[in-house]
Amino acid sequence: MDNIIRQKSATEQFFIRHQQWVIGCIVVPMSFFKQLFDSILNGIRSTFKQRSSQHIASHHEARVARVIKDVVRWNQLPVQTRPPIRTDRSSAASHSVRLVNKQGSYSVGMSDFRDILGIDLEKGTVTVEPYVTVGELTSYLLKFDRMLEATLEMEDATLGGLALSQGMTTHSHRCGLVHDTVVSYEFVSGKGERIKASASQNSDLFHCAGFSHGTLGFLTALEINIVPASKSLLVTYVQCSSINELKNKYQDAILNSDAFFLEAIVYSKEHAVLIRGDLLTPERHAKAQSQKVKTNHQGRWYKPWFFCHAQRVADGHQEYMPMRDYLMRHDRSMCMTMLYVFPAANHFLIRWLLGWMLPPKVTFLKALRPAHAREDVAKEQIYQDLAFPMEHLQEMVDYVDDQFSIYPLLVYPCKVIDRGGYLSVPKGQDLEGDSTLKYQYFLNLGIYGVPKAVVAGNRQYNVITRTRQLLAKVRSLGGFQHSYCDVFQTQEEFYQMFDKRLADSVRHSYGCESWLQVYEKVQPEIPWQQWSTGT
Repeated sequence: MDNIIRQKSATEQFFIRHQQWVIGCIVVPMSFFKQLFDSILNGIRSTFKQRSSQHIASHHEARVARVIKDVVRWNQLPVQTRPPIRTDRSSAASHSVRLVNKQGSYSVGMSDFRDILGIDLEKGTVTVEPYVTVGELTSYLLKFDRMLEATLEMEDATLGGLALSQGMTTHSHRCGLVHDTVVSYEFVSGKGERIKASASQNSDLFHCAGFSHGTLGFLTALEINIVPASKSLLVTYVQCSSINELKNKYQDAILNSDAFFLEAIVYSKEHAVLIRGDLLTPERHAKAQSQKVKTNHQGRWYKPWFFCHAQRVADGHQEYMPMRDYLMRHDRSMCMTMLYVFPAANHFLIRWLLGWMLPPKVTFLKALRPAHAREDVAKEQIYQDLAFPMEHLQEMVDYVDDQFSIYPLLVYPCKVIDRGGYLSVPKGQDLEGDSTLKYQYFLNLGIYGVPKAVVAGNRQYNVITRTRQLLAKVRSLGGFQHSYCDVFQTQEEFYQMFDKRLADSVRHSYGCESWLQVYEKVQPEIPWQQWSTGT
């Protein structure tokens, strides 16, 4: 147990004791000025692009050629001394909990792949480079009254990262995961070849891209589906007094309605809220106006966090919400994790006086964290997103309540489609219009925070052990883990959820067999077995 009772350094003790002040006085202002600088820079870039939009394609071509040259140069190195090949993106910039040390790697310049390459309104797609963020693309698309078919609720998340991992949204009960909405990818393979992958071209690569985490080549562009967006939408809140009631209402909303967005927030075993978002049709708008429905500008700086707002509204409450405010409704609370990172941010005085600077950037939160704090966080807090067949919701909430006693929990529905890719899921129903594909309705459970036993000071309780038991349960239900979280699993356990043989076959076909495997890319930067696990 010596790791559990490890004496903390003076820096760590100061950070822990004064975390709120450190975040409020240092991280938040730094984040704000960084965001301001980025906005000014993006404005300059946008102005330049408007004057020279005809050059965007040629700039992309030049960047792809540079990546090809880098990969070819790496292949020419002696095999025995060849270092791992990685992008030059800072690990602190990702939304993963990991902080990977890339020193000693062969770095390929990818950080400037940030252009929106074009929109095709007739086809219903937009083509982007991988480091375009959700926030940037959402603002761009709303000018055309369009939005991504699958929009993650975090502004700084990148489209490439979401497509190659496990992006899931509140429209996923209709469209599937983010990679299910991708029409085509452009890769530079491990052989230094430029490859386009779609359902009809290099289909093996196309179907395996989701969950691959950059192990099949360097993603240089992707074409992704967009759908019409109304200026605002009608949001309805349904209060539930039990988890079984929530499950039944979820199933009814998915199977018997045209709900465009669906999510739920669980506050206890006796209280959950099902939240439905509907695009505004003339009929819905007229009915809402007759009932004097008001507008909630949820994105304004002084508004309480969305999950706090949803907890307080009456059953059946309806409100208008501007589309961008809805799409980014969880951004200011960082998907409810601010409740533990910086709880003071939801105090009405902080919101009114400083809310315009929030939330802090994940980049700074990760970069300023003391070296050993990463280990302590892993052993004392849980940040997991877990997907499992819908019928097991009651069982999973009961288990999480018993083992962790953490609330609120975030619950998303998702149509998980078996496309023959990495993800191994139980066979389900025929996909509508395509009897060759099967799908099953899953729910994703977001668990973020400090377990009750840790708060109570139980030094023998360790989150790693409990999380491993939770992951074993998810595997037994035919579910899977979102691997931006800590993967406290052995390689054998991990590949019960993912098809390693298929992964190896596709990696070999495209010259990436010597690249890092998926498990190597997603496991914690320090092997979790080195952290004493407790009980």
